[in-house]
Amino acid sequence: MQNDQNISQETEVLRQGKSLRIMGVDPGSRASGYALMEVRLGGRELHFFAKNVGVIRSQSELFSTRLREIGQDFNKLLIQQAPHIVVLEKIFLSKNVDSAFKLGHARGILMYEAARQNVRIEELATRAAKKLVSGSGAADKLQVRSSLQYLLKIPPSVFDSLPLDASDALALAYGFAELFRAQWISQKAGHVSLQTSPRAPSKEG
Repeated sequence: MQNDQNISQETEVLRQGKSLRIMGVDPGSRASGYALMEVRLGGRELHFFAKNVGVIRSQSELFSTRLREIGQDFNKLLIQQAPHIVVLEKIFLSKNVDSAFKLGHARGILMYEAARQNVRIEELATRAAKKLVSGSGAADKLQVRSSLQYLLKIPPSVFDSLPLDASDALALAYGFAELFRAQWISQKAGHVSLQTSPRAPSKEG
């Protein structure tokens, strides 16, 4: 998680009137969802906006080629979107060993490309992201999508067309933005703590 130095740097970005850009990434060896969110300071409140959401895909049957293509496309995305932070889904144990190894390789490629662009890398567990978005770590994908649509005020005509990989990535970005909000509030109060309940953006955002 973020330390005092990171929160100070990110707070300075907001005080300069700029947006803090957070990119959530749901890794996969065939499809990796991504979602760029912007956090902006408006008055005394932080406001969240979904800016660019999609999926990086590779159709190659050769695993090494898929990794190369995903890495190349992600590198281009990083250059175009210029996030301050990349949030990856935290690795979890899987009963399918082969799938777990392939996922690990894909995560490694994505982390490498983010590091090459000097983008800070964070990790967030799926269960934690679900809880920060919907209030329950046991929420299913549809519940999480419904919560994201409401919180970010995304029109159904747009949101309903998003692939699950993309909305999973958006949940990671939103969850981390909530953690940042908690630290930001705590810093203003004179102490740093991550123990807070998620709060929906104000209607002005």
